[in-house]
Amino acid sequence: MSMTVNEALQTMTNENGKNRFNKKNFTALMTALANDQEFVTRVAKVRNSEIDVIEKVAVSKGFREFCKKILEKGGVDKNESVIALSDSFEFTNADLSGLYEFIETAIYEYMNSGNTFEFLPREDFKGSISIKDVPEKTTVAEAFSPKDRTSLGTYETTKKKHKELVAKSTCPAWLKDRKKV
Repeated sequence: MSMTVNEALQTMTNENGKNRFNKKNFTALMTALANDQEFVTRVAKVRNSEIDVIEKVAVSKGFREFCKKILEKGGVDKNESVIALSDSFEFTNADLSGLYEFIETAIYEYMNSGNTFEFLPREDFKGSISIKDVPEKTTVAEAFSPKDRTSLGTYETTKKKHKELVAKSTCPAWLKDRKKV
């Protein structure tokens, strides 16, 4: 039997704070999300800068419905395609091979075409990411030894034209109280 989402998340916990990206861990999480039909995420539905309702989204069930439709499109009979909805149908890491690349490429290409990617709002989170073009830039600065701060000389650094990720996340409007004092 596969891990639950919470079990997968516990294997990634680091008492030192943030972990670097690990594709193996991310794939394990995606596999747990695909298999754990009891897992729900809570998404805030916002109206007029206030939370209207907190909706529970069964992530695995929606994904499995998507897989069922793919099976039917591939010619599997509707009576047989329901296997994708059952607990006995278990995804493995190998089954999800390529899904990370698919999701990452979809998000990157969406943002690279000038769009902002919005995360689903949560009770305590609202955020988005986008990509910006950065022009070439040359700077001249003195470098110092990290050991004793002695001068290593003056260096000219040129950063060629590139793209950078822009993250936007502030306190959600529904968590702000403003009053005149």
